[in-house]
Amino acid sequence: MTKPLKIDFVSDVSCPWCIVGLGGLETALERVGDLVEAEIHFQPFELNPNMPPEGQNIVEHIGEKYGATPEQSAANRKAIHERAASVGFTMKTSETSRIYNTYVLASGQYAQEVREAERAWHTAGISSVPAVIINDRYLISGGQPAEYFEKALRQIAAEA
Repeated sequence: MTKPLKIDFVSDVSCPWCIVGLGGLETALERVGDLVEAEIHFQPFELNPNMPPEGQNIVEHIGEKYGATPEQSAANRKAIHERAASVGFTMKTSETSRIYNTYVLASGQYAQEVREAERAWHTAGISSVPAVIINDRYLISGGQPAEYFEKALRQIAAEA
């Protein structure tokens, strides 16, 4: 019997690990087939709400935020590229890449809605993305591989 699953995928469009996590989740959903019927709700989140409109060099940003050296930042970007490729996504970044606020957020059209959703997720305990919440009960954090998501989906379906 197919088990319905509500999946909230909390992500920031500027976070490369979110596309990696989404790829892992989508692959896992394909693998479990008719075991579950997933309804995915994409939820907004800003990892860096105070980022200036002109953006910032990614190496500088990662160094300031996480204390990473340029070498650590390069190794992390390599790992992201490899993981993204494993889920069929080609990352296009370089040393001069910048993180930009999106035009839509800069326009203010959806800013209040995004900020309210972000506050709600912060209140719920989310501080990093991707965050995958299943049936308002189970949390999977980070850009996990498909195998991890698949195991979790099968366990949750068995409990439902």
